[in-house]
Amino acid sequence: MTQSTRSALPTLQSPPVRSPLAFLGLQRQINVASRCRTQAEECHRLMLVAQSGAEATILTSLTRSWTTIANQTDRYVAIMKKEAAQKR
Repeated sequence: MTQSTRSALPTLQSPPVRSPLAFLGLQRQINVASRCRTQAEECHRLMLVAQSGAEATILTSLTRSWTTIANQTDRYVAIMKKEAAQKR
């Protein structure tokens, strides 16, 4: 491809990258974290009464995963609040 051919090609504009949570309002994002923590608590409760080691292991992993998602959501909300405050 020659230089003149390259310059004649249209450039593709990619849409701005948006977070999957961007469509939710800030309060709903906070509620997402709360629901994740509720799920983590339920998995932990079930892990304590697990019928087998394998079940307990899976529930422990799920507890950690739900907690991680909740913490990441909290961090995302903090970033969004900071950005909103800077725009004012």
